[in-house]
Amino acid sequence: APTPTPAPSPTPAPTPSDVSDLTSDQSFAVGSGNQIARYNLGSGDTLASQSSTGSIQIDYDASTDSYAITSDGRRNVIFTPSDEVDIGETGRRRFQISDGGQSEFLTLVYSGYGSNLRTKSVALGFWQSNIVDGMTQDTDFDAFVYGFPSGASAIPKTGSADFQTDVFGFSSQLGREPMSFQGTGTTVFDFARGTFAMETNIS
Repeated sequence: APTPTPAPSPTPAPTPSDVSDLTSDQSFAVGSGNQIARYNLGSGDTLASQSSTGSIQIDYDASTDSYAITSDGRRNVIFTPSDEVDIGETGRRRFQISDGGQSEFLTLVYSGYGSNLRTKSVALGFWQSNIVDGMTQDTDFDAFVYGFPSGASAIPKTGSADFQTDVFGFSSQLGREPMSFQGTGTTVFDFARGTFAMETNIS
């Protein structure tokens, strides 16, 4: 009897590698830096503030080009293309949802603020929720990075590398107005020791 022809193996789906150009559904579970604060909109003073580490779940739906984001079970928002704001910049996407006194903001960053260099396997994200009640604003803010991890063979085991670094953030101190800061600097990675050092100038 003739030998049956084996069925062809299915072509494996390409491995995604560019977070700025996702073409299939993706999920990312990452850590975040979180700050919850309350402000007096009249005086601008901080009434309460708490900083902590947290976790973010990002689920990307390729069929709708939307991002469903959850933060430690406290917040769950879906950002769609209809929520995107044209900021006239490449390398960034910004979304905004407003409903009465509540607003949601999501910014995804694929390029450095101090240069036009693009990242590919990793991106930076900011998610801010504001609830305004009279002259009081409650803000819940998360900063996080997400992307595709490098394989062990792709990570150097010897030598070092310098990277241009952008630094920015904000701080809240009770009884004072919140302050923002930004700057640039250099981060040096020592691959043999598994350590890094950062030097920046901020203002």
